[in-house]
Amino acid sequence: MGYVTGTVLFVVYWWVIFAAALPFGVRRPNHVEKGHASGAPENPNLRRKALWTTVLATLALALTQIGLSQKWIVLDQPKDAPLLRLF
Repeated sequence: MGYVTGTVLFVVYWWVIFAAALPFGVRRPNHVEKGHASGAPENPNLRRKALWTTVLATLALALTQIGLSQKWIVLDQPKDAPLLRLF
């Protein structure tokens, strides 16, 4: 895997994991102040979620790299495989 492919894959992993982590640990405030949305979280802990997202995205990228290097994940099409024809 090249640098560009690895970087793009890391960014995709990071955003997917971050979006999945956003709802965890969110609590609504007991008293909503004027001008604030009623569904806005009291403390979203974005720094902690971003840190854990970075750790998990790095782990996912490392597992992908290991899988590609060990040939557990194969992206090449076999030479004798027929081409997919839709029509």
